[in-house]
Amino acid sequence: MRMYVANCTKQVRDFHYRVPESGVRMQKIEIGRQIEIAGDLSQPDVDAIIAQHAVYGMKSVEDARKVRGKFTGLCYSIGKPVSIESMQIVLTKNDDVLTERGQQLRTEAAVATSAAITQGGQQGLKSLETSIVEVKKDGGEPDVTEGVRVDSAAPEKTQVVKGAEAKAKLKTR
Repeated sequence: MRMYVANCTKQVRDFHYRVPESGVRMQKIEIGRQIEIAGDLSQPDVDAIIAQHAVYGMKSVEDARKVRGKFTGLCYSIGKPVSIESMQIVLTKNDDVLTERGQQLRTEAAVATSAAITQGGQQGLKSLETSIVEVKKDGGEPDVTEGVRVDSAAPEKTQVVKGAEAKAKLKTR
């Protein structure tokens, strides 16, 4: 039986696994590539490998294509290689999940910073703005231009400022 494991992350992965009746094995999976698990595998071997990595988020390629809002670093296929189209779909979903997670973390950090400063005795603080810009080395447009505006009078109106509006605010400083 053939088992293929695809790396749908932007990092090289060392895929460690144990096959029953055998020692630990490791195969390197390059970014956006896949490997065929070495050796002639039986169904119990395949089941054992899946069980070892399911707890870390590895899914079948069919499930990885369907899942919404969750990061899937590794996906597998039994009997045939993972298609390039499937890997591209999962990679795109992963990018979206990580972008959304980063935005949420930056928003939470801005709100927490505003609250900490306000509680620290700085009575004059009415609002707080934070911004983040990714500067590309080649001088091109950044992938990330984002800011967070927190108003102490109305914290529920915390807003994320993106793109052109964030760039305009950054240029005025």
